[in-house]
Amino acid sequence: MSPADVLLETLVPGYGLLARSLQSYFHVDIISYLLVLVGPFAFCAYVMPSFWAQLQSLFLLLSTSVEIRYHDELFDDAMRWISNQSTLNRTLRFVAGTRMDFATLWDNTEDDERDLSETDQLRFENDPRPFWIKRTELNNLQQIRYTPAPNQIHYFTFRGCLIALRRQPYEDSGNPWAASMEKLYFYAAPWRRDVLKGLLYSIQKASTEHDRHHVVVRRGLRLGSDFQWTRMASKKPRSLSTVIMDSELKSGIVQDIENYLHPRTRSWYQSRGLPYRRGYLFYGPPGTGKSSLCFGIASLVQLEIFMVSLSAGDLDENGLALLFQSLPNRCIVLFEDVDQAGIRKRGTDIPLSRNRYKTDEITECDSLEYHSSERRSSGITLSALLNVIDGVSAQEGRILIMTTNHIEKLDDALLRPGRVDMKVPFHHVDSSAIQQLFLTFFLKPTDALVMGGKELTNSIDSPLTTASPDWAIDDIMKWSHVFGDKVPQGRYTAAEVQNYLLPYRNNPESAVRDVAGWVSLSCN
Repeated sequence: MSPADVLLETLVPGYGLLARSLQSYFHVDIISYLLVLVGPFAFCAYVMPSFWAQLQSLFLLLSTSVEIRYHDELFDDAMRWISNQSTLNRTLRFVAGTRMDFATLWDNTEDDERDLSETDQLRFENDPRPFWIKRTELNNLQQIRYTPAPNQIHYFTFRGCLIALRRQPYEDSGNPWAASMEKLYFYAAPWRRDVLKGLLYSIQKASTEHDRHHVVVRRGLRLGSDFQWTRMASKKPRSLSTVIMDSELKSGIVQDIENYLHPRTRSWYQSRGLPYRRGYLFYGPPGTGKSSLCFGIASLVQLEIFMVSLSAGDLDENGLALLFQSLPNRCIVLFEDVDQAGIRKRGTDIPLSRNRYKTDEITECDSLEYHSSERRSSGITLSALLNVIDGVSAQEGRILIMTTNHIEKLDDALLRPGRVDMKVPFHHVDSSAIQQLFLTFFLKPTDALVMGGKELTNSIDSPLTTASPDWAIDDIMKWSHVFGDKVPQGRYTAAEVQNYLLPYRNNPESAVRDVAGWVSLSCN
């Protein structure tokens, strides 16, 4: 037997007998037929893939490329853009998912929620059970996004140019944080470098257009060994007319921020050697609208909010400094409840040792014990916070907003001008604010600074309109005055009045009629 016959006999038991029988009786050489049939199959199965892989490697070697790394914000924009390209989400091998990773949603804007039809919503009045069942089904059926599979080369065209995409996961380091980390590579012909740059610009522009009508909220979180700004939410803007506070004070804050963000302000600051920064402190009881005003300001001037929790146990001085150094030129930095961050006033938080009862001198041990106590209560010190806010290397162009319920607990060094340029008090609502709260529920929001007022933030006139066509504007305005007279001023926060009005949002007359009973119950 020939070597080929021996091999076939090994792979296919009984082949020798079959071959001899066909040769003896029909004079047919089965080897020749097998070569005709198996040869093209083997060529397609083994030779072509190897040839194609070598051809792709040569193309990638000679082409120009751009790399996008996982920790860069452009990575999220690129993945979102890729998922929306019909050419790239219909590849032979792809990844399906509802989340990009543990923290960044594919698309978490409120207007992307798939609402029920008008007919389904009207049926709720008759029988709410089918409504809740269908609502639950829609909530569970999250939108699935498709992206090309990693470790593969995928091709698409952009502006008439052939572009190759490769997703390369990071090497497995045993760290769960790195499980979904990867790099993106785009390849093009060496003479089409401008097309790659245009592609990145289109990706950024698509993300910007997506966020144009939303306020993006980011938070400083530890990802692996580094602190990074992570996108947490993308919310619809909030009109300042829905933020209830003193109208003159609100107008002054808006005017101050608009003056600060004027195109000529930066050069004016720099020509006079002034650091181009602005800081605000919102202080007052909980529920008076401090965070709401911050969000309203961000909605007005179209700035992103960067939140930092100073009380985070894993946040240290280096992490805070790195977060501030990576801030964009124009943004709002928010420190909420800064009085609860463990950064105490100097001179009041030095632990009393046994010797402190006998002398007023501060020994070296006392100082070490003080700093140790301060670091245990917070990952950063007061001096570190002051340095990132107003130090030599402090970031410029940002707006810093700090909120606190107890301004008396903050150190004077933190409150001095240059760090806090404007202190904004928040109080319990007065009669005018109570009326504004009522109008907020039963009138459609406008671009005015005050609901029902004429202080427009732009030149577009926004006439007052009731939230329901069944209500007359004159009745709503009259009821707002009656409501303001029945609720004692200076006793409730805006949150408390809003909480009362929520069940009556479809019945303003009942809200006015029942408010006296609510006031009497809350006083007991």
